[in-house]
Amino acid sequence: MTLAVRTPARHRSGIVPPWGCLGLAAFASALMVACSAPTAAPLAETSDCSPRPILASDLPQATAEELSLTLSTMAFICSSVVVVAETGMVEAAAAEAATRDAPLLITSAANTQAVTAEIERLGAGQIVFVGEPSVQALVPAGAEVVAATAPQAAIGDDSPGSIPSLATAEQIWLVRPQDATLATVARSYLDREGGLVLELSSEPTFDRSHTDRSYHTLGPMSPTEAWQARIRFVGPELPGGGLQLFPGRRFLAFYGSPITSRLGLLGEQGPEATMERLRPHLAEYQVPGGDPVLPAFELIATVADSAPGRDNDYSNELAPAELQPWIDVITANDGYAIIDLQSGRTDFLTQAKRYEEYLRLPNVGLAIDPEWRIGADAVHLRQIGTVDAVEVNSVVDWLADLVRSEGLPQKLFVVHQFQAPMVTGRETIRTPPELAVVIHVDGQGPLATKYATWAAMRELPLGADQTLWWGWKNFLDEDAPMATPLEVNAVEPLPVIVTFQ
Repeated sequence: MTLAVRTPARHRSGIVPPWGCLGLAAFASALMVACSAPTAAPLAETSDCSPRPILASDLPQATAEELSLTLSTMAFICSSVVVVAETGMVEAAAAEAATRDAPLLITSAANTQAVTAEIERLGAGQIVFVGEPSVQALVPAGAEVVAATAPQAAIGDDSPGSIPSLATAEQIWLVRPQDATLATVARSYLDREGGLVLELSSEPTFDRSHTDRSYHTLGPMSPTEAWQARIRFVGPELPGGGLQLFPGRRFLAFYGSPITSRLGLLGEQGPEATMERLRPHLAEYQVPGGDPVLPAFELIATVADSAPGRDNDYSNELAPAELQPWIDVITANDGYAIIDLQSGRTDFLTQAKRYEEYLRLPNVGLAIDPEWRIGADAVHLRQIGTVDAVEVNSVVDWLADLVRSEGLPQKLFVVHQFQAPMVTGRETIRTPPELAVVIHVDGQGPLATKYATWAAMRELPLGADQTLWWGWKNFLDEDAPMATPLEVNAVEPLPVIVTFQ
């Protein structure tokens, strides 16, 4: 439901009053503002008490009562009239506030003193009650109580130009559908001067035609909810479109090091030639009527080393710039890049942060390879490495936070595994909505052995809230025979990533 609020033309300058004069809303027992007008004193006819536009980012998580106080202090230096209502009468009270161009305050037993203090700060000589709040507790000395006059039909005024649309609004505040009361309070202040309060539908809808707007969130949203709300309208999409990786696409990836041919076929030629070599295989893995198969490069950025190296971590890190030509080529071909880490004796998070500039891109994900994560006394190739879910979750949390803070679409996070001890506590790995977490089963050998490895990794316990996807790897030299496209596509569940090494 929409509420029309109009501001007199002489006050459409877009200037927000100084915070030192407006003060801050107090959600506790009192609201003290140094620049308050005298208690309940009628304002002079020449006083400029018109509401100001609120040019702000995200408003605090708040109840409808708290938000009404916050917005009142932001939008009004003073007001001769105040509309007060209980939560159950918000829509009628919002119509009254629109008619009078007055602040709307929502009261409850918990905020009586704060509401009274705000009325005093505004210098209101008239108080319009909608419903039956506790009049005696709210009315400052000398103030006049008047009856509500606005008809209920004033809500939802759809007259031309009364409320900006998504196409014309300069600022949009996004509200969850379950916070309709909060949205109504917000509209009484924000639906003016090019602002729009938009209740999100429960089903995601994507409108990418208005990415130049300023989108903010309103109400008690979690960080994930706020991220999901914004990326419906702004930010880049994934290769192939959309904001969620799976379902919707699969990837066929060539794996290896950009600087050597010894670690996989990706390094046997340059990025352009690798793309041309990969391209014919895309159609081979396309399931009729299924999700499109897109190209991917899995780039080994840190390579397990037999020598400790200068940093004593038994891992040789590529300079980030060495990945750039490969990311450029896969991006130009509407594909995805995966940065792969073989971290040796250091932790995966430390190495991931080295490549943060690329992980800020919408089509670059991250893979960790526990086979090459060794302890202080271990040596590569003498034992298979291992990582605990605690370390994995440190990467999950950092990467998910990066997705939220950068306004990115869902990001790929791959965990390579072909033996259970490689990842201890796997059932406790977090799988937040910001990430598509893939267990990449990359064992090698005869096809029967690979099927057995696949089944064993699938049979490991899952956490109650875990959502895992699955990947398959083909080894050109070590698999005998190597699985055909039809055999890979017959695996259940269908792998979302098929990698060639």
